[in-house]
Amino acid sequence: MRIASLRIHMVVPTRERAVRSSYKHLWGYTLESSCAQAFLAAVEISRDIFPSGHEAFFIVEKEIGPLGSVDELLATHWKDVPIREDLKMTGLFNCGKAARLLGWKSDS
Repeated sequence: MRIASLRIHMVVPTRERAVRSSYKHLWGYTLESSCAQAFLAAVEISRDIFPSGHEAFFIVEKEIGPLGSVDELLATHWKDVPIREDLKMTGLFNCGKAARLLGWKSDS
C-alpha cells in the first residue's frame, strides 16, 4: 500500500483572495488548480517512489500572501532571524519533496 498525505493550506481560487487572510495560515495558501494537480500526482505516482509506503508533502504556493518576499516578512516580524544566503526562500513552506517525488510545482 502507498499513502500520500498532502498538507494543504487555505485553498483559494485566486492569489488576490489569499492576501486578505493568509497571515492566519503563516502566509501560506494553495490555489485550487495547484491543489488539484497535487491530488492527481499523488494518485498517479508509481509505487516505487515511496520506499516506506507513506510520504507527507506540503502543498503550498511558493509566493507568500500580502508581503512580497520572505526577506521582507522576516525583517518585519522577526528582525533577529539571520537570513542564510544559501537558503533564499520564496515561501515559508518547503515543498521540495512534493516537487521531487510527485513532480508537483505551484501555480504562483
